[in-house]
Amino acid sequence: MHIYPTRSLLPRIRPLIQRFVPQLPSRHVARRHINHPTPSQVVRYALNRKTRQRNLDLQLEQIFQNSKPIIPPSWTAPHPPLHLELADALRRVSSLRQLRLCVERGLNTAEDATFLQQNGCSIIEQVLKSSYRKSSPTEVISTLHAIITRLQDMKVPISKELHFLGMFFACLYFLPSTLKWHMKSYQSLSAEPIDSDPSVALVNALLYAIHLKKAQSRKCDVAAMRELVTGEYNREPPINPNLHSILPWNSPDTPPFLLEQYLSLLVMLDSRATLQEVWHRTLNGPMSGDNHSRFRCAYPCLVALIRAGKAKNAYKFMEQLSKRGNGALPDLSRFEDMTSLLEVSIIREKLATLSGPQEYQDIVQLQLENVERRLGIRWDPTNSHHTSMSNSMDTMTEKPLFSMDGECDGYASGERLTAEIQALGHVRSWKNLGRIGELLENYEGTHVPVSVKFTDNAFWVIQRRPIKFLQTDIAPLMAMAPTASSLGLIRVRPTGYYHRVQGPYLLVMGLGYLTVRQTSENGQVRFSETGHIVAWDRVFSQFLIVQTRDRDMPNHHNTLHKPLLFPNIPDIMKIQPPGCSAPNKLPTPFLGCRSQNYLFHIHAGRGICP
Repeated sequence: MHIYPTRSLLPRIRPLIQRFVPQLPSRHVARRHINHPTPSQVVRYALNRKTRQRNLDLQLEQIFQNSKPIIPPSWTAPHPPLHLELADALRRVSSLRQLRLCVERGLNTAEDATFLQQNGCSIIEQVLKSSYRKSSPTEVISTLHAIITRLQDMKVPISKELHFLGMFFACLYFLPSTLKWHMKSYQSLSAEPIDSDPSVALVNALLYAIHLKKAQSRKCDVAAMRELVTGEYNREPPINPNLHSILPWNSPDTPPFLLEQYLSLLVMLDSRATLQEVWHRTLNGPMSGDNHSRFRCAYPCLVALIRAGKAKNAYKFMEQLSKRGNGALPDLSRFEDMTSLLEVSIIREKLATLSGPQEYQDIVQLQLENVERRLGIRWDPTNSHHTSMSNSMDTMTEKPLFSMDGECDGYASGERLTAEIQALGHVRSWKNLGRIGELLENYEGTHVPVSVKFTDNAFWVIQRRPIKFLQTDIAPLMAMAPTASSLGLIRVRPTGYYHRVQGPYLLVMGLGYLTVRQTSENGQVRFSETGHIVAWDRVFSQFLIVQTRDRDMPNHHNTLHKPLLFPNIPDIMKIQPPGCSAPNKLPTPFLGCRSQNYLFHIHAGRGICP
């Protein structure tokens, strides 16, 4: 839209003026001798149907009546709605800065405001989701506040979904004051509970934030966030507004997955009264899904209690579950984190009684299979003997599983290494991380096939400390206590966006690098590095690939990274090597980013036990 429409009209109308001004007089001719209108007079009459001289008006009126229209009909068509121009501008937005500029310049009418907030603010949500992984928390929150402030200044209705986005990012970045403001505004606009899917997103964002906070700092104060979520802060009755009052945790249609995540969140927030309330609802309230869904969504709460140092409470809750199941714990054998429950002595001793005979037999069977995977063997029921996971012709009688020193040698295979890393890396201890480092040395150079989206024939090449840093230990310190440098413990954060303690970052352990097998026209096979390392996420217990650009010089970034050989592979992505169990359900920083540079530093993080 042109601010000065006459200026845009002049270049287009000038050729037509020649019909009315066949020959313009020279400058030295006196004005009284001019018999023809000047171009400016023609334009003025075309726009306003009058000039400042009556005789010219009569002359131009006669000319216009006897001539074809000076302005084509297409020029006089209605101007497209303003919100379409805003929509066109939003389609070109690729950053938060561009979004703010677009709102400042294009958000001018009530129609614009309605368009911007339609479909649950899907336009804003899409831009934020595509930009927040490479933007700082301050940029994201300030952009949302700028949009809300602009709408308030325009005195137009503000959608509750806009405040929900504010709540989501406040949870993701663990900002209690921001969450309080948006939550209060949301409740002033709607008294209805939040829908199930958005509720799951809020709970997962908070779970992710707390996990990350505890990995970054030994002292993670959750009191302020607990007050906002549950209202618990040594006061009665609970403080309002709180998130608990608008989550659909007590609805008959509540999905079990929401209760599963919410119970774990309440444990991590050190809640008492609200945890008991939701636990009672999980045991006795109506539940969607099959008859065993209430049990499956309760098991992760037991693990959360154990990790929070409340093993006695976990056993107490387990007794209540067994009573609810008439002396059984359905599907406990299929619980992914069964190993954490078995680490508690009182649970291990009472498990046969609590779970029931059939479920206990299944638990023993599946745990035995887990041990076999960690040994690199598989049971062959046809021949009644164990074989190697990588070669069914190799029987266990041909090679001892244990050395004279009691070390577990087993059979080498990618599945075994994956199972060992998952089992050891689940507990953040120097001993376990050191054991993973030894395994990486034993498997050095092995090519393990992995499934990676957007490319075929991808392989994880195993290597201890795949990133080379200057001024670090060169040789592994086998005889000394393990260190972050000797184990390749790394902190990953994007360049240019994050304060060193403000924004989220990854805490990983390097396991090797990613290659793709390619075959040339003459049949030669070669492996090309993609620039990614394969890493173990030490916070969320998952396998990732992370773009380094250059493993030998990881922090030398002169230009924005643009992969040439494999442009479709994201910078950071979850992967599942052979033998890997289900991946983590929580969000991971920077997943899906492309063409982004990252900084890599030796960093152990916090909370690693001996």
